Amino acid sequence: MPETVRVMGVPHVGKATLMGNLIYKCGLDLRMMEQLQRENISAYSGLVKYYKTQGISPSFKTRNHSFAFTDINTPECLIYMIDASNPAQMLDGSDKAVDATSLADVLKKAKNLIVLVNKMDEISWSEKKYIDIVKAFGAQLKELGFDLRKVKTIPISALHGDNILDPSSKSPWYKELAEGSLEKEPSWTVIQAMDE
Repeated sequence: MPETVRVMGVPHVGKATLMGNLIYKCGLDLRMMEQLQRENISAYSGLVKYYKTQGISPSFKTRNHSFAFTDINTPECLIYMIDASNPAQMLDGSDKAVDATSLADVLKKAKNLIVLVNKMDEISWSEKKYIDIVKAFGAQLKELGFDLRKVKTIPISALHGDNILDPSSKSPWYKELAEGSLEKEPSWTVIQAMDE
């Protein structure tokens, strides 16, 4: 049985692009690739829309796990996305599938919380801006009672695939968040963080 993963964040943060990227790179067989070509689907977000219209459960596999995307409030893995170009909307509950009150409950129930700072390409992969975003979001999570050492934060570009499967050469400065401060620990990719 696949583990459930939910992707949350404000509208237009890149949720469908990330999901499509993961499905395309880790979840398509040759038959489905040929079908997508016939349907002229070339964008990652288009892949997710196509799956929904066809009644196909979006899923993918990593080296150690199988994952299925879900909208349930108790996923094994929760990916929360922040728009690096507009970080003011971080934890405001504007995800249409959940109200602000229950957002904290969804975050707390997830066994694996991964925070992705997306659209890093739009801020020129600025280390300072990434650190500021991670610290501000970390403070919000700490107020909710999270142990920040258990939260994985990753700078990404879902559109370009940076730090999704392989480490990006655009973020050599990337460090892991721990205890509310940035320490020199091994960097994660999205797949590594999910596969742990």
